[in-house]
This record gives sequence, C-alpha cells and structure tokens, in this order.
Amino acid sequence: MVGLRGSSGSGKSTLLALCAGFITPRAGQVERVAGLAWLGQAGHLFHGSLRENLQLAAAGEADDALLADAMALAGLGVDDPALPDGLDTRIGEGRRGLSGGQAQRVALARAWLSGARLWLLDEPTRGLDPDTAKAVWQRVRAMATDRGAGVLVATHDPLVLAGAERVLHLVAKRLQEVDDAAA
Repeated sequence: MVGLRGSSGSGKSTLLALCAGFITPRAGQVERVAGLAWLGQAGHLFHGSLRENLQLAAAGEADDALLADAMALAGLGVDDPALPDGLDTRIGEGRRGLSGGQAQRVALARAWLSGARLWLLDEPTRGLDPDTAKAVWQRVRAMATDRGAGVLVATHDPLVLAGAERVLHLVAKRLQEVDDAAA
C-alpha cells in the first residue's frame, strides 16, 4: 500500500495515468506491468447489466457465484435492495442507477475479479460521506490483501493516507518520501 499525496494539480492523476499506460511520457520511459487494475475517481460503469459490467474484468467467464462473491467482498451484495434484479440489474452509462459509493464498490469488485497484481486507485473515496469512505477503504485493503495485490493510491483523504504503508508526496514534479511523523 503506497499513498501518493500532493496538492490539487500537482500531477497525482497524471502519474497514475502514466503508470497505467493511458498516456506516454514526453521524456524517459515507463516500464509496463502486465496485469493492473484501474479504479478512477468515479468508478466508471457501462450501460448494461451488473453481470456484464463485472464480466468485463473477469479472467475468462466467471460464473454467477464468483460474481456474487466479488460483490459481497466489495460490500454490496447482489441481494441488496439497491440492486432490484441482482446481477441482472440494469446500469445506465456512466453508472446511472447507482450512487457513487455503490459504483465504487462495483469497480472494486471488478479489480478483485481481474486478478491483477497492481491496483492503481485515483481518489477512491472522493465524494463519499465519511462512513462510506471508511467502508470502501477497508474493503480495498482487505480485497487487495486477499489477492496479493500492491496498491498505489493517489488521495487527499487522511484516512487513506494513514492506512498506507508508505506515503510519497508529489511536490514540484518530484516524489518525496514522507516520514511517519509527517504523514
């Protein structure tokens, strides 16, 4: 668990996008890592069923039991009233039909289903109330540990930074290690 902090506009999201291969550097190079999962600021979901959204990340065809397990691990069971048709619940483009916290949990379930060994998270608790943010972050930690995944998380959230094993501070386009007392 590595936390990445910095002021707004310091380049945290850009650094994550470089790591993910979404953009290429103007100079130097970035070593590509096979098998990474991306969880953006607003858990992007696609128009279709919950099952289809989860299957996007599953290595091969995942059966309903595995999909339901992933959702339960993420803290949103398929029997939740917010998902009236379970795995067949329709989701509109851009997560229509789900709250921000629910969308983050679906995106988290996708990360777990992917089997990726590196998770890149960009402000995973942004816009969530404190209780939901705490629950989502606890799920991230538990699920990443379960999968043996490393996590690089860009955040302003002190709760998330406090749970990181290391914290890096992005200042003037340079990464600096943050000692425990300053974190």
